[in-house]
Amino acid sequence: MNLSILLLAFKSLRSNKLRSVLSVLGIVIGTFTIVFVNAISGGVDSFIKDQLSFLNATSIFVEPSSTSFASSRLKEEDLDKVVPKTKYISGATVLSMGRANVSAEGETEAYMLVGTTETFLGVMNFSVALGRYFNKSETNAADKVVVVGKDIAKKFFDREDVVGESITIGKKKFRIVGVLGDAPSLSGMSFNEMVYIPYTTSKRFIVGSAGNTLALVFLARDAESVTLAAEEIRTILRDLHDIREGEVDDFNVFEQKAMVNAINLITQALTFLLIGIAVLILIVSGVGIMNIMYASVAERTQDIGVMRAVGARQRDIIMQFLAESVILALFGALVGIGLSEAFIVLINHFSPSFQLVRGNFGDIFALGFTGTLAVFFGIYPAIQASRLDPVEALK
Repeated sequence: MNLSILLLAFKSLRSNKLRSVLSVLGIVIGTFTIVFVNAISGGVDSFIKDQLSFLNATSIFVEPSSTSFASSRLKEEDLDKVVPKTKYISGATVLSMGRANVSAEGETEAYMLVGTTETFLGVMNFSVALGRYFNKSETNAADKVVVVGKDIAKKFFDREDVVGESITIGKKKFRIVGVLGDAPSLSGMSFNEMVYIPYTTSKRFIVGSAGNTLALVFLARDAESVTLAAEEIRTILRDLHDIREGEVDDFNVFEQKAMVNAINLITQALTFLLIGIAVLILIVSGVGIMNIMYASVAERTQDIGVMRAVGARQRDIIMQFLAESVILALFGALVGIGLSEAFIVLINHFSPSFQLVRGNFGDIFALGFTGTLAVFFGIYPAIQASRLDPVEALK
């Protein structure tokens, strides 16, 4: 394709401004949608991974049943009964959660209280920034020791290094032995705004023996053992709870890997749906480009005749009309991509909690698909133009 063909293509597009603008608008909308949807998909995927980063693919949650058909008898003590009987479990902990009034330095505020075990850090993939976590002997003895999130330390003491200080939970005084390191948020709950005590202490001094267990969390030995471990846990708990064959479980078992996969499938389905809509918009725009090319052929019959008369080959005519089609499509694609990228930056600036993630896939796919459409819908009018009889065209 030489420079003269490109110049003629630009001249033709300028003479058909209105039709060109209408077709470009559809391409802009289509490419904008593709790039933007790809960024949303990447943002959702990144958000989910960040929210669940403290868990890994080997995590298994066991929660009380939420159905009305069974009254849950899931207890913290089940943890000690299940672990020795399993072959596929490498760790486990209790998560017993509820709100409690926390007081220090003359201030009182309600915070989430987490009753758990000394294995909590390893199972949840957390760390202690200052001090230490409570140990097994303190759990067994129901000692009044506490690990606080860093936000709570700053709230009451205006500093993070509060190891050795005392706070009051409920009506009991606790000694701070550690400050939790950076931890994520999940479903609006920040693990940095919680207090962590032995679950035995929680039951003895805070919630009483009737306190509800939120979850037992197990770690399978490896990713390949997750399903086997989950089935093993289910079998052991049914036996412990005297649940007969055919009766409904009084607990639910969730594999972390399965939950993440389910969320990813939903995200991918929505992404494909929206990209499909964008592709349809582009196809309609491609039809519009073809109509422009047909109209251009009809309007420029004499011009084509002159070109043929002075020696232009059929290939030159085809290349000129294809150039017009591709220039029109790629211009719209570039505008759409540029607008989408600007919109992504703008949204990320005003939404720090959820960031769209731009990727080259969206840009490349939008450009490639648009260029392909331009050739596909432009080739037939171009061939028709090249086949015009020079003599007839000049009449």
